[in-house]
Amino acid sequence: MRGGATARPPGRRRALLLGGVALSVLGAGVVFVGANVCTTEVPPPLWTQADLDNDVPEADNGWSLVVAENHVKVPESLAKLVDGSERDAERYWADVDQQADALQAFLATDAAREVSDQLDQARARPGFADTCQLGGGGACLTIAWRDVHRVGVLRAAALARAGESADASLLLRDLIRMDTAHLQSARYIVSFLVASANMRAALTQANMLASRLDQREVTADTRVAMAELAQVVEAVDIEAINLQRVVIGEYLACAQTLERLESGDAELPDRAKAPPGIGWAFDRGETLRSLNERFEHRYRAAGSNDAAATFGAGEDSPKQEFAWWLRNPVGKLYIDSTIVDLEWGIEADLEQLGRARVRALGNVLAHVDG
Repeated sequence: MRGGATARPPGRRRALLLGGVALSVLGAGVVFVGANVCTTEVPPPLWTQADLDNDVPEADNGWSLVVAENHVKVPESLAKLVDGSERDAERYWADVDQQADALQAFLATDAAREVSDQLDQARARPGFADTCQLGGGGACLTIAWRDVHRVGVLRAAALARAGESADASLLLRDLIRMDTAHLQSARYIVSFLVASANMRAALTQANMLASRLDQREVTADTRVAMAELAQVVEAVDIEAINLQRVVIGEYLACAQTLERLESGDAELPDRAKAPPGIGWAFDRGETLRSLNERFEHRYRAAGSNDAAATFGAGEDSPKQEFAWWLRNPVGKLYIDSTIVDLEWGIEADLEQLGRARVRALGNVLAHVDG
């Protein structure tokens, strides 16, 4: 042995090695726990519910009349008639004629008549604004409005086929007016997408209606109704859509869910629940700070009409950070659950909406001044 060093017995070497491993594990545990008990100051929220208030009195708002549970289910074959797809008018009306019996049978069902009544009551009110509040555990049945809207567009197709073009025009006028108000007041992503799909379907139907009319057969009543329809179509401004309201609504939903996460709400979805007994792994201040940073970015994107970034496209998950579990792992898991991986091109959807407006306006105006 060099330098007079003496050899340690094998048993002692193993004991020292195991002791070192134990100290390392203990040290790592102390660091891990210490990293999570050092809580971050809770920042103030970016927005409150007051930032989503609208100026439509409840008595004037048709929203609650159609956003309700219903039992209507539009058959797939009929839903294809009102999906807003770009298509040839002659082929479209041939398809309607082919399914005329099925269309009349569906509109005569109790479920379709019930939602038609809801729609007519909503049409009679001057306002239509999204009042849904996410995050509090209540249901927001915006998808139900999609079904009611489909019934309305199918009614317009049936009226046009029966020669009642004035009534069809007025129904589409009201649908597009409501869709415009919905787009401007949408409070979360699904609501915005429903409003966009509904408007595209109504604009496409307006174009189909105008394409069907023979100029020589347009009555005075039809011309007046088409003029009113043209006004609401012309008022549609795709570039003026307020995406920032969508960001605020989504933020409030996430912030409210964060409060429920901290209180251990049993009704939270599994992906947002914290495993019991590890409250030390959740730092509300750091989690809210991260949430604020992400939504500040989304809000700026909405202000510059970057639709994809508005909905969080391209955001990195905190789980991609090195040793993400070392500090605030439960909070990082929650932030990860707020990221929406958009698989569709929202800009392309808005472009289609713009094209549907241009086509509808041109055809409808041809029957106003002709």
